[in-house]
Amino acid sequence: MNKLLSRWRSDVVLAFIVGIVVGCGATVFLGVRLGLARSHQKREAVDFFYRTMNSLFQGTYNSEDGSISQQALDTFKEYQPRLGNKCQIFVVDRGGPYYDCVAFFPSGDFFNIVIHRKKGFWVLRELYHGDWDRFWRVYIQHKL
Repeated sequence: MNKLLSRWRSDVVLAFIVGIVVGCGATVFLGVRLGLARSHQKREAVDFFYRTMNSLFQGTYNSEDGSISQQALDTFKEYQPRLGNKCQIFVVDRGGPYYDCVAFFPSGDFFNIVIHRKKGFWVLRELYHGDWDRFWRVYIQHKL
């Protein structure tokens, strides 16, 4: 009886250790896999943004494809003459099917942007001209 109980205890301990190892390994594997998928999506969103900006600046954007909201298109048209043909985007990844971004232009203008994945396609959903004073108060001084 004692040998049977001892064997049972060692089996339980072994199963517990194997469970912990397998569980931790699966958690790490899934975390890495999800992180890689999110990183790939982020790259797609950034590529979409630069392609879209390029087509807007060159005048080749087709408004019928629906990849830019009307609000974003109107805002871009309003500021386009002074923006220049270049920009730099910084992505603030908050999760979910969208990305909050900030795009800086050589003119000193910057825009708050939301890029959203909708039915397998990317959409530039929001484009708001930034306010330097508010940006300084909220982001820069908060970091100091």
